[in-house]
Amino acid sequence: MINFQATLNTDGTGYWSDASKAVNITGFVVDVYPVDDEDDEPFGELRVHFDTATWDVYKDGLIYTDPRFLKELEQALQAQGYDTSDMSYSEQGMQGSDYVSLDIGAKFIASVGVMTA
Repeated sequence: MINFQATLNTDGTGYWSDASKAVNITGFVVDVYPVDDEDDEPFGELRVHFDTATWDVYKDGLIYTDPRFLKELEQALQAQGYDTSDMSYSEQGMQGSDYVSLDIGAKFIASVGVMTA
């Protein structure tokens, strides 16, 4: 897990939650998926972990699709030098009880410095 501390906010306008509150971020994990062809761009999953004392998916719902959270996450990551131009929420079924799942592309992966096959 990559250490990444931030307090981000939700605005409660996502499809899966109406909670508007602060969420403490504790770090993130990047998984890069193998590509079939050497000409394919790398892609993967970014799992942004949060403190479950500040967000409880069973009480608050999923952060997934909350526009304010995504905007603040992009800003916080960009402030650390990460390229978020190819980052977006992944599908609902990939969300976890202690993390938000996002799809990432080659630009984000390169900015993190993850090796790809």
